[in-house]
Amino acid sequence: MQCRIGERVAILHQLENPADARTLLVRNANGHNIGFIGRNSWLHRAVIDEGRGARAVIKDLYTGQAGYRRVVIAVELVPGPIETCTYIRPLIGLPDKKPVTVIATRNRRRQPPVELGKTAQVLWSIALGVVFVVAAVLAILK
Repeated sequence: MQCRIGERVAILHQLENPADARTLLVRNANGHNIGFIGRNSWLHRAVIDEGRGARAVIKDLYTGQAGYRRVVIAVELVPGPIETCTYIRPLIGLPDKKPVTVIATRNRRRQPPVELGKTAQVLWSIALGVVFVVAAVLAILK
């Protein structure tokens, strides 16, 4: 399985998984299963309990000891539920692949800078001027 940083991935709820009906599977655009979100992840509460949707991209890739891999995904919560997928029993007799740990990080959307209209800019300038005048008068009176 080849993954790359910046690649968009899908988060799918695997309802029929006999190990855990709350399983969240991560799959790339080519349909390859990358791995599973850990059971204690914040993402389970958001997408399963609260019914939120999620968009994600691969943020980082690591290879750890003994060849185990870790994929970090940046997740943005969106309205609506996530998709579900069917559980397919692994075939017996195929060589075991090293497990992949998927770590979900929150991708908080940056708020665009607020642009003040002309009237607001003038009022803001007047307010700052008043504050400076009051401060100067208080300094003189002391």
